[in-house]
Amino acid sequence: IPALKRFLKVYQPCDRDTCRAMLSPGYQDDYSYRGFDSSPEKKSLRPEGLVHRNSIGELYRSRIESAISDLLLNRNLKYEYEPELILGSKRYHPDFCITHPKKGFPIYIEDFGMMSDEDYALSTLNKICDYLNNGLVYGENLMFLFENSKGIDLAAIARIIDMMIA
Repeated sequence: IPALKRFLKVYQPCDRDTCRAMLSPGYQDDYSYRGFDSSPEKKSLRPEGLVHRNSIGELYRSRIESAISDLLLNRNLKYEYEPELILGSKRYHPDFCITHPKKGFPIYIEDFGMMSDEDYALSTLNKICDYLNNGLVYGENLMFLFENSKGIDLAAIARIIDMMIA
């Protein structure tokens, strides 16, 4: 009852458009929810590793990937998770691909999370070389994130995304 009384003190009715503007990106224009009860269309190589949910219920391999998807959703950027990218004779699956909203070209986002593992770090270095040697340009159509044991800075990641899509 005390919580209900506090709510009633601050409650303000609002019109339909104002309410729609305040909804999370998980809601469609018809107010149906795209979240937990829907099955996101993922073409994942290892679907059993998808264990972290974003704000609309889509599944990702890591918390950072889930958080990045929310950053993209909050900017109304359509994205593809783990798209196939063929570079020469090699196939890669970067974490995300978004389309630049004004210029229309793809931007690939890669999160490298286990850089303390020597084999992973060597594989990462080879992948970065392949990306750069096949015409992708860091800061233009390619974004790398490197995690460490001290955590992540989502605000910094958001600023980088904003600069790349400006």
